[in-house]
Amino acid sequence: MNKQVFLDLLKEDRYDSTTRLVFADWLEEKGKDDEAREQRRMTTKEWIDADKWMHEFAESIGGTCLNYGKELEEEEWKNITYEEVMRAAQASIDTDGSARLVQVGTETARNMMDEPRAREQFWEAWQVITDQYISDEAKGGRVFCCTC
Repeated sequence: MNKQVFLDLLKEDRYDSTTRLVFADWLEEKGKDDEAREQRRMTTKEWIDADKWMHEFAESIGGTCLNYGKELEEEEWKNITYEEVMRAAQASIDTDGSARLVQVGTETARNMMDEPRAREQFWEAWQVITDQYISDEAKGGRVFCCTC
Protein backbone atom coordinates (compact mmCIF):
# COMPACT_ATOMS: atom_id res chain seq x y z
CA MET A 1 0.00 0.00 0.00
CA ASN A 2 1.19 3.55 -0.60
CA LYS A 3 0.32 6.95 0.78
CA GLN A 4 -1.92 7.88 -2.15
CA VAL A 5 -4.22 4.92 -1.47
CA PHE A 6 -4.82 6.20 2.05
CA LEU A 7 -5.34 9.78 0.85
CA ASP A 8 -7.85 8.59 -1.76
CA LEU A 9 -9.79 6.62 0.85
CA LEU A 10 -9.82 9.61 3.20
CA LYS A 11 -10.96 11.86 0.37
CA GLU A 12 -14.03 9.63 0.08
CA ASP A 13 -14.69 9.82 3.84
CA ARG A 14 -12.54 12.24 5.79
CA TYR A 15 -14.04 11.01 9.09
CA ASP A 16 -13.17 7.32 8.59
CA SER A 17 -11.25 6.82 11.81
CA THR A 18 -10.31 3.21 11.04
CA THR A 19 -8.59 4.16 7.79
CA ARG A 20 -6.97 7.16 9.46
CA LEU A 21 -5.59 5.02 12.31
CA VAL A 22 -4.25 2.36 9.91
CA PHE A 23 -2.69 5.20 7.90
CA ALA A 24 -1.13 6.55 11.11
CA ASP A 25 0.40 3.13 11.85
CA TRP A 26 1.70 2.94 8.27
CA LEU A 27 3.23 6.42 8.57
CA GLU A 28 4.85 5.50 11.86
CA GLU A 29 6.38 2.39 10.27
CA LYS A 30 7.86 4.70 7.63
CA GLY A 31 9.41 6.91 10.32
CA LYS A 32 6.93 9.76 9.81
CA ASP A 33 5.99 10.17 13.45
CA ASP A 34 4.71 13.75 13.18
CA GLU A 35 2.35 12.88 10.32
CA ALA A 36 1.21 9.78 12.22
CA ARG A 37 0.48 11.86 15.32
CA GLU A 38 -1.54 14.32 13.18
CA GLN A 39 -3.59 11.51 11.65
CA ARG A 40 -4.38 10.15 15.12
CA ARG A 41 -5.37 13.62 16.32
CA MET A 42 -7.80 13.81 13.40
CA THR A 43 -9.75 10.84 14.80
CA THR A 44 -10.73 12.61 18.02
CA LYS A 45 -14.31 13.68 18.56
CA GLU A 46 -13.13 17.25 19.19
CA TRP A 47 -11.34 17.44 15.82
CA ILE A 48 -14.19 15.80 13.90
CA ASP A 49 -16.79 18.11 15.47
CA ALA A 50 -14.67 21.21 14.76
CA ASP A 51 -14.01 20.13 11.18
CA LYS A 52 -17.69 19.44 10.51
CA TRP A 53 -18.60 22.83 11.98
CA MET A 54 -16.06 24.57 9.73
CA HIS A 55 -17.32 22.73 6.64
CA GLU A 56 -20.89 23.79 7.46
CA PHE A 57 -19.71 27.37 8.00
CA ALA A 58 -17.92 27.41 4.64
CA GLU A 59 -21.01 26.06 2.88
CA SER A 60 -23.26 28.62 4.57
CA ILE A 61 -21.38 31.77 3.57
CA GLY A 62 -22.17 31.72 -0.12
CA GLY A 63 -20.06 32.82 -3.02
CA THR A 64 -17.51 35.36 -4.01
CA CYS A 65 -17.39 37.45 -7.13
CA LEU A 66 -14.24 36.64 -9.09
CA ASN A 67 -14.33 39.76 -11.23
CA TYR A 68 -15.75 42.31 -8.79
CA GLY A 69 -15.08 45.93 -9.67
CA LYS A 70 -14.13 45.28 -13.28
CA GLU A 71 -15.98 46.50 -16.33
CA LEU A 72 -18.02 43.48 -17.21
CA GLU A 73 -21.14 42.23 -18.86
CA GLU A 74 -21.76 39.51 -16.31
CA GLU A 75 -20.31 38.81 -12.88
CA GLU A 76 -18.43 35.56 -12.43
CA TRP A 77 -19.17 33.80 -9.13
CA LYS A 78 -17.87 30.78 -7.29
CA ASN A 79 -18.60 29.25 -3.92
CA ILE A 80 -16.10 29.83 -1.16
CA THR A 81 -14.50 26.55 -0.13
CA TYR A 82 -13.47 25.13 3.22
CA GLU A 83 -9.83 25.38 2.12
CA GLU A 84 -10.25 29.08 1.28
CA VAL A 85 -11.83 29.77 4.67
CA MET A 86 -8.94 28.02 6.42
CA ARG A 87 -6.34 29.91 4.35
CA ALA A 88 -8.12 33.23 4.97
CA ALA A 89 -8.04 32.63 8.71
CA GLN A 90 -4.33 31.81 8.58
CA ALA A 91 -3.64 34.89 6.45
CA SER A 92 -5.58 37.03 8.91
CA ILE A 93 -3.38 35.78 11.74
CA ASP A 94 -0.16 36.10 9.74
CA THR A 95 -0.92 39.71 8.80
CA ASP A 96 -2.27 40.89 12.17
CA GLY A 97 -5.82 40.88 10.82
CA SER A 98 -5.17 43.01 7.76
CA ALA A 99 -5.76 40.17 5.26
CA ARG A 100 -9.37 39.32 4.64
CA LEU A 101 -11.30 36.93 2.47
CA VAL A 102 -13.58 39.18 0.46
CA GLN A 103 -17.03 37.71 0.52
CA VAL A 104 -19.63 39.13 -1.78
CA GLY A 105 -23.25 38.17 -2.33
CA THR A 106 -24.46 37.53 1.17
CA GLU A 107 -23.22 39.12 4.33
CA THR A 108 -23.47 35.88 6.32
CA ALA A 109 -19.79 35.45 7.12
CA ARG A 110 -19.19 39.09 7.95
CA ASN A 111 -22.26 39.25 10.17
CA MET A 112 -21.35 36.01 11.91
CA MET A 113 -17.86 37.23 12.67
CA ASP A 114 -19.28 40.46 14.10
CA GLU A 115 -21.08 38.43 16.79
CA PRO A 116 -18.67 37.64 19.65
CA ARG A 117 -19.94 34.10 20.27
CA ALA A 118 -19.86 33.18 16.57
CA ARG A 119 -16.35 34.63 16.20
CA GLU A 120 -15.28 32.65 19.27
CA GLN A 121 -16.79 29.47 17.79
CA PHE A 122 -15.00 30.07 14.49
CA TRP A 123 -11.62 30.51 16.13
CA GLU A 124 -12.15 27.61 18.54
CA ALA A 125 -12.89 25.32 15.60
CA TRP A 126 -9.95 26.70 13.63
CA GLN A 127 -7.56 26.10 16.56
CA VAL A 128 -8.73 22.51 17.01
CA ILE A 129 -8.44 21.76 13.29
CA THR A 130 -5.00 23.31 12.87
CA ASP A 131 -3.67 22.51 16.35
CA GLN A 132 -2.40 26.08 16.56
CA TYR A 133 -3.00 28.41 19.46
CA ILE A 134 -3.86 32.00 18.61
CA SER A 135 -4.07 34.96 20.93
CA ASP A 136 -7.28 36.74 21.85
CA GLU A 137 -5.93 39.75 19.98
CA ALA A 138 -5.58 37.73 16.77
CA LYS A 139 -9.10 36.35 17.24
CA GLY A 140 -10.38 39.92 17.15
CA GLY A 141 -9.20 40.34 13.57
CA ARG A 142 -11.81 40.25 10.89
CA VAL A 143 -11.39 37.39 8.42
CA PHE A 144 -14.32 38.20 6.19
CA CYS A 145 -15.59 41.38 4.67
CA CYS A 146 -18.03 42.37 1.97
CA THR A 147 -17.17 44.78 -0.80
CA CYS A 148 -20.77 45.66 -1.54
